[in-house]
Amino acid sequence: MGKEEVSSFRVCVLKRSKCMAAHMFSLVFAACLCLGWSPQILAADIDSQIGEVRIEGAVAKMPEMNIFCYPGQQELLEGVSITYGKEELMVSLALPFAQTEAGTNYYMLLDISASVSPEYFEGMKGSILDFWQNMGAKDKLSLITFGDAVTVVFQNQTAADDISGTVNALQNTDQTTCLFEAIDKTAKLADTKEEANVRKVAVVLTDGEDFSQNTSTKEEALTTLKEKMFPLYAMAAKENNQGTENIYLDSMGAFVRESGGVMEVFDAENAVAVMRKLHQTFAEAFVISAKARTNMVDYKKKALAVTFSDGKTKTSDFVASYYQEDEEAPVASVKQNSKHSLKITFSEPVKGANKTDAYEIKYEDSRITDGYMVRYNKEKASAVLTFEEHLLNGKYEIKFRGVTDDSMEENELTKRCAIQVKKGRKLGVSDYLEKYQAFVAGTVILTVLLIAGAIVWHRVKRQKGIVTIEGKAVLQSNVERKHHVQVLKKQIPKRQIQFFLEGAAGAGRQLTVDVSGSIIVGRSRNCDVSIEDEKMSRQHFAISDRNGTFYLEDLHTTNGTLVNGKQVAAPSPLASGDRIQAGDIAMTVRW
Repeated sequence: MGKEEVSSFRVCVLKRSKCMAAHMFSLVFAACLCLGWSPQILAADIDSQIGEVRIEGAVAKMPEMNIFCYPGQQELLEGVSITYGKEELMVSLALPFAQTEAGTNYYMLLDISASVSPEYFEGMKGSILDFWQNMGAKDKLSLITFGDAVTVVFQNQTAADDISGTVNALQNTDQTTCLFEAIDKTAKLADTKEEANVRKVAVVLTDGEDFSQNTSTKEEALTTLKEKMFPLYAMAAKENNQGTENIYLDSMGAFVRESGGVMEVFDAENAVAVMRKLHQTFAEAFVISAKARTNMVDYKKKALAVTFSDGKTKTSDFVASYYQEDEEAPVASVKQNSKHSLKITFSEPVKGANKTDAYEIKYEDSRITDGYMVRYNKEKASAVLTFEEHLLNGKYEIKFRGVTDDSMEENELTKRCAIQVKKGRKLGVSDYLEKYQAFVAGTVILTVLLIAGAIVWHRVKRQKGIVTIEGKAVLQSNVERKHHVQVLKKQIPKRQIQFFLEGAAGAGRQLTVDVSGSIIVGRSRNCDVSIEDEKMSRQHFAISDRNGTFYLEDLHTTNGTLVNGKQVAAPSPLASGDRIQAGDIAMTVRW
C-alpha cells in the first residue's frame, strides 16, 4: 500500500470513527434525557473526564521542589497551589517542561530472561537505541538488566556517547526474572544528592512474568517508588515466547499506574514506534516549581497535595531527603511600630526570636534590661518589642543573642540593627535625673559633705579649737564643763513579715523580709521584694508599718492588687494570713 493509499485509508477511518462517535453520543444523550438526566449534568461529567490530571512524580532539593504532571487542560494549572505537610509552598511557575530546557535522567530496565522471545527481545533493544538517538542534549540514559541477577550495564550516557555496541551484545538467556529487585535497585541508583532536583523516569521493558509472583517484594518496590515519587513506565510485550497472549498485562498496568507512570503494549514489529510514542509523552509533561520557606528536611513521609484551578486535589506521600546548603546568615531591620513598640523584620524565618533575653537593647548609651515584652510572628518572620513606657526620641540599638535562621545549618544572626526614633517622647527632667542619677547622687553627696565640713570647721573655730582629754578629742570651750551629754540615735524597730508564694514564677517559695517602716513589692530589681512576673508592674504595691499595724497600698498599677479577692483602692490594713494577688502571682502573708 503506497503513502497516498495509506493517507486515504486513514482519512476514511477517521471520518468513520467520527461518525460512529457522533452516533453513539446521540444515543447516549437520548438515553440520558429519557432517564431524566439533564444536559448540564452530562456536560459536567465530560468536563470532569477532560480535566483529569496525572501526577507523574516529584523531585526536591529543599527549599525547591518540582512536580511533574500531565493536565488534561493547561488552564487547570492557573492558580495551582501546593502544600507539603502543613506548609503551603510558594508556586513560582507552571509551564511545559520542554520550555525549561532542562534534562531528564532516564533509566531503562531490560528483561534478559528466556521467557521473552528472540523477536521481542530484538525489538526491545532496537527501541532503546532509537530512544537514545532521539534524546535531548541534557538528557542522560542508564541501562539496568534483570534476569537471574540485576546488573547496571551503564550509567548517565548522553546522546553523544555510543552505546550501540553494548546494547546489541546483550542476550536473553537467564532462567529467572528479578524484576522487583531491579526496580528497587534502580530507585536507589537514582536517589543521589547531586541530582536530587533532576527529573527522573524509569521504563521497564518486559513480558511481566514476575508480576504473578513475589507479592511481598512487589509491594516493597511499589512503596519505594511512591515514597520517592519516582515514576515507572512499562513497555509490555503483547505475547509470551510461546506466541500466546500475555496474561500479566493487567497486573503490570495497575502497578505502573499506581507509581505515576503508564503502560504501552507492543509487539515484535512495532517496538520502536511504541517507544517513540512513549518518548513523545515524556516531552508533553508540565512542571510546577514551588519553594518552601526554609531548607529544613526531617526525612519523614509527608502529604504532598496539589490543588488545581477546578478545585480538585491530588495527594501523594513524599519524602524530601535532600537540601541546598545555606551559608548565608540572616539579617534584621527595625522600625517604629507604635508609641510603645519597635518592629523587627528578619530576612528569613528565624529560631530563638520569641525570647526576651534574645535581645540586648540600648537607648543612646544606656542598656534597657526590663520593662518590655516580645511577640514573634513566624509566618511574617518579624518580632514586635513592646515597652511599658513610651519610646523616647533618640537612637535605639539592638543586638541579638542565640537567634539563628530556621535552616539545617542554623546560621546565627550577628549583625546589629539600629533606629533613630523621631516620633517618640522628648526627654524630660525626670528622664535626665534617671539617666544621670549616679552623677546627680554623687554631686549631692559631695555638696552635703562640703557643707558639713564647712559647718564643723566654723564650729571648731568658734569653740577655740580641739584638745585631747583622756585620749578623746573635745572642743576646748567644753573643758570647763562638769558634765557631758550622750546622744543616742533613735532606732526604728524592725518587724518581720513572711510571704508564701503561689503561681508559676514562685510556687512553693517562702520569703522572710524585714520591714523598717515600709517595703515595696514589684518586678523591678530595685524593689525590696522583686518577683519576675511580666504582668506585675515594676513597683506594684507597698506594705507599711503604722503603729504596729501593716497596711497595703496599690501603687497605681494597671492590673491592680487584690486582698482576699477584693480590689484595693486605698491603703488597707493587713491581717496575718491574708492572701494577696498581684499579676500572675498570689502570696499569703504571715507574721
